[in-house]
Amino acid sequence: MCFDKRNPVNEYYEFINIPYLTRRSSRTRLKHLVRSQLYAPLEYLRGRSFASRANDFDVVDFQQSSYAFGYEALKSFLSSSSRAKKIVTIHKLDQIQKDNPELNRVYNKADGVITFSEYMREALIKDGVEPDKVFSIHHGTSLPALEEVQKDQLIIFCGSPIPQIKGFEHYVVALRLLKENGVQLRTKIYGFFMGDEKEYAVRLATEQGVANLLEWQSFSDESELIAEHQKSLVCVIPYTGYAGYFPAAHAMGNAVPVVATDILGHVEYVSGAGLMVPPASPEKLASAIGRLLADESLRKELGACGRQRAEQTLSWENVATQTLDVFGKVLEGR
Repeated sequence: MCFDKRNPVNEYYEFINIPYLTRRSSRTRLKHLVRSQLYAPLEYLRGRSFASRANDFDVVDFQQSSYAFGYEALKSFLSSSSRAKKIVTIHKLDQIQKDNPELNRVYNKADGVITFSEYMREALIKDGVEPDKVFSIHHGTSLPALEEVQKDQLIIFCGSPIPQIKGFEHYVVALRLLKENGVQLRTKIYGFFMGDEKEYAVRLATEQGVANLLEWQSFSDESELIAEHQKSLVCVIPYTGYAGYFPAAHAMGNAVPVVATDILGHVEYVSGAGLMVPPASPEKLASAIGRLLADESLRKELGACGRQRAEQTLSWENVATQTLDVFGKVLEGR
């Protein structure tokens, strides 16, 4: 049975308010505060510039991520006049929005908002965003041919930001626990690393005695990423405060079973295609990874179900159709 018929949104909605999702060290919070104060004027001007350029178009989709495309630029963009209909696609909320959810009402100034999970849609509505403005479209993935290759590694997307929100601190402990039980498997870590974050992660791994089990890689194109997924036994998403929709979808498109934390709507993707574990629990994370490594039939079953789900709902063609449908509704004034 590939699909879990339970309602994942109602069952997991309670996680929206759990404290570890926004927990940050005082040093990290101070860094975010200082940065926001220093760059706010520049980001305000960026937002105004984005809005002025939008006058040449019918619809503009603001892809909110962080910094230049973060909250301050978004607020300025939505507050500026423009003939274009304004849509916001949310990849990541700024920390200031997590700390002050009432700020999310800024999305009411948009003509439409796209989220990558029903979970996030419900959270925004709870924060005061008008329900008719918010649309949920799951993250898409390519559907490459599945090659017969040797599978001999784990894979994890753990680029910046790493500290405290990607669960890396718990992942290296899980690797140590697996190692102590005789399981030593290489982990391919992909992503782009800023500042000294990679050094920070290597130091954590060294402290746990598993640095030799990690292989770091930045991919130049999607074909390399696909090849590494198809060599992987399990995709691990140990995040504690970051949405792993992209790695989950990509793993499913490559028929790789997933072990993911049950936060932020991960269950909408992984249910039936992997195993869910509580966040910040290296013992349960290690147990779930170990279970899949020891059970080839379960890995194949979950991988096949993930691929089936991806083919039915996560193809880029399907995502494009849903996105164009949202654009059409916005243009019609819904």
